[in-house]
Amino acid sequence: MFNWQQNFKQQQPRFCWTLGNKIGGLATFFLVLLGGISCYFYFEIIEISQEVEEIGQSDFPLYDNVTQLLLYQEQKRALLEKIDYIQNYAPERSLNFAEIADQFSRIEQAIHNSLSEGVKQSDFAFEQEKGDNIRLNQAVEDYQQLKTMFLQLELKNQKFNLIIKQLMAVANSNQSSPKLSSQQLLLLTNLIQQAKVELKTFNQLTLEIQQRIKNHIEGSVVATVDERSIAIKTTALIYLGALLLGLAFSTWIINQITSSVNKVTRQAKFIADNIEQETLESEALVVDSQDEIRDLTIAFNQMVENFLFSQAERKKIAQQLLSEKKLGSMAG
Repeated sequence: MFNWQQNFKQQQPRFCWTLGNKIGGLATFFLVLLGGISCYFYFEIIEISQEVEEIGQSDFPLYDNVTQLLLYQEQKRALLEKIDYIQNYAPERSLNFAEIADQFSRIEQAIHNSLSEGVKQSDFAFEQEKGDNIRLNQAVEDYQQLKTMFLQLELKNQKFNLIIKQLMAVANSNQSSPKLSSQQLLLLTNLIQQAKVELKTFNQLTLEIQQRIKNHIEGSVVATVDERSIAIKTTALIYLGALLLGLAFSTWIINQITSSVNKVTRQAKFIADNIEQETLESEALVVDSQDEIRDLTIAFNQMVENFLFSQAERKKIAQQLLSEKKLGSMAG
């Protein structure tokens, strides 16, 4: 006697997470993840590019301009030292002072142009800074303050020019005399000292501007490097997490497949080993998944049920034939 207990439902749900759907979902997840990482990298590159562009368009021109101003200051200091040296040499005084006056004129014109350019660059940098919603370097430079400092330099430069004009007037006031009078020498010495003081003040303010710009450039470079490092670390962590998740999901799918196939294999072996027994009691396989393995299990259960039913019918027929044969023998 065969006892086949059916305790499984063959009703197909509206949506089945088949193996194809699971693998397709995993592939879609990785595609979306790859797209998200690509977008993240794209925006990071844009931020870094904007920061580098800000440095190149705003900070470096200002820094170069201020460095050039410092070079002009050194040239003016050398000319003042030259005046201080030749003031007592009357025979060459007129020629030397005329040459120095011409050099001062050219230097002052160059300084004026540099200061005007510094004011324009500060305005440009301020507009660029104002137009940026986000900069990697959060220590925002006050370019309006830099503009004010450039204007202060212009005022100091004009004051220095007035002192130089007075100095040249005193130096050329007495061309007929081989030497300057003691009063003229004293006045010339005082003017030279005033010019050196103004030059020192000008130089200090210029160095302050240069240091502020330098600090801002260094801050932007550090922020750019940090942002790049964060982007690389974040991407690495996302890839590692996705890899672990993919391995876990793949392992789950593999275990689900092997578990279901092993159930079918064990059931088939059990039936094969006990098929000759008069009584075969077993239960239909039950698979919790709703995929191709479920369909295979249902087909296997149906196959076993049909086989056992056919086997039972054959044995029933064989018994009937045997009974009829015995009855015929007895009747004969």
